[in-house]
Amino acid sequence: MGFGLFNYLTAKVPKAFRWIFSLLGFSGDVEGGLESLRIAADKGTYARNEATFFLAQFLFWENREDEAHKYLNRLLDKYPDNSLFLVTYAQWELRKDNVESAMAIARKAVDINARRKIQFGDEFAHSVLASCYFAKNDFEQAKNNIELSIQKTENKQSIFNSTFYRLGLCYDLIGQREKAVAAYHQVKKADMSNNPWEYHSFRLAQKRLRQPPDDIDVSLTKASNHQ
Repeated sequence: MGFGLFNYLTAKVPKAFRWIFSLLGFSGDVEGGLESLRIAADKGTYARNEATFFLAQFLFWENREDEAHKYLNRLLDKYPDNSLFLVTYAQWELRKDNVESAMAIARKAVDINARRKIQFGDEFAHSVLASCYFAKNDFEQAKNNIELSIQKTENKQSIFNSTFYRLGLCYDLIGQREKAVAAYHQVKKADMSNNPWEYHSFRLAQKRLRQPPDDIDVSLTKASNHQ
């Protein structure tokens, strides 16, 4: 598993930093990394489950969905009440625009955690639910689930700018401008060169602080969700 993780992740290092690994003699190997993880997932003793979980996610990122599902389903069959595996499955379904399926799986994860009186993974489940409700143009429920996700996240510094931006947008879309502004102000300043996604959300939040969404913005948001 260690060789697999190292080879795969080294190959995925952003181009701007690859020269550092080249100086050290490391180039990374996507296929070699995946193959090492397959060996650990299929034949491992102590790290089989962890290797299976990493392998499933990496295969999904590589657009090898059939094989990814084979490994994730292996874990779900063995551990049907593992909320982390369920939320991962829900995230995959959402990325494929299977919104209703993603909602059902995420709700199951929340119910399992409530029954077992544990919180681990709840923030991810509510994040998936928020995205599902947003896609269904139910901005009230999207807002509620974003707030739950934030509330259940222990390390608030790890919350992405996109989360606070979408919270503000939801407030704007349901007519609560004052709360929207407060949410936009929680979006942290970011640098384009270091973190373009965080910068993108910061730029959008600054725009919405100056100008709330008008009727055209609302219609375009709903149309995009329908699409």
